[in-house]
Amino acid sequence: MKYLFYLVVATLLFSCSGKSRYGVDGVEDVTIKIDRYDRTLKDYVDVNSYSSWTSLSTNYSDATRLLIEEVLSIGYIEDADISTKLRDFYLDPVSRKLMDDASRKFVNMSRYEESLSQAFTAMKGYVPSIRIPHVYTQISGLNQSIVVCDTLLGISLDKYMGVNYDLYKTYFYNYQIRSFAPERMVPDCVYYYLCANYPLPERKDKFYQVMLYEGKMHWITSHIVQTTNFEKAVGYSETNLKWLSKNTDEVWGKIQTLLYSDDPTTIRNYMEPAPCNADFGEGSPNMLGVWFGIQIIDAYMNNHPDVTIGDLLRENDYGKILRETGSDF
Repeated sequence: MKYLFYLVVATLLFSCSGKSRYGVDGVEDVTIKIDRYDRTLKDYVDVNSYSSWTSLSTNYSDATRLLIEEVLSIGYIEDADISTKLRDFYLDPVSRKLMDDASRKFVNMSRYEESLSQAFTAMKGYVPSIRIPHVYTQISGLNQSIVVCDTLLGISLDKYMGVNYDLYKTYFYNYQIRSFAPERMVPDCVYYYLCANYPLPERKDKFYQVMLYEGKMHWITSHIVQTTNFEKAVGYSETNLKWLSKNTDEVWGKIQTLLYSDDPTTIRNYMEPAPCNADFGEGSPNMLGVWFGIQIIDAYMNNHPDVTIGDLLRENDYGKILRETGSDF
């Protein structure tokens, strides 16, 4: 595994900035228009009119069902009193503040539409068969940031109010709040839409498989949004990167002992947001498995210039990726 270790270190040191070399030419431009479902929802809460509810339940039936049944979990759209339950949820003072504050902050979504249009144009170039989603905005009550169902892609504006938004400090830890910045909106849309369309196959539950799947999806997302600042994908600060530069060999040595593990707690410790990594303690970055997964994927793609992003997206043999990156795994 020593050769792979050096590749990872080299990638850590030299691949954290710049633009993607995977350009897309000759692809018809995709235009994304963000449907302001949140405004229709706000109209209903403000006015309680029959016409507003009809619009929610008819014109936005799929988005409303998803909101009621999966995001808020307040019942089923067929329930006789569901319109009242929905309105009552948003009349709660916290939900009301979220709705009003998001409405004021996100008056114009044109810059996000432009960025999403560029991202989905690139995605279509890499994966011509992928379907372009219907993108809309909602207020989730601080639940899921992004929801995907078939070709619906919902953005919860209340989860992108910025790291200094006052309500976040009441309900979330600092390590969670870091991901609630508006600039995370477009990468999150791309990442979650790709994951919904290319999920990790069943029975691929070993540490190395999850690590490389997550690394792959974050690596591809970074290239689709035209950046290879991979630290942004996991929210790493300069302090985190300095810690990594001092402890890379120790962390990689530990990860090598975990590659075959299928223990959910171990996998969560290395893949999910947390105050720190439980094995390395206070001061260590979280999501170390995702970070190393990104580095291995980057090394693999640098060593295989004939492999396209579409090829990588469809590749699920993660043992092969490790072997062909130069390891003896």
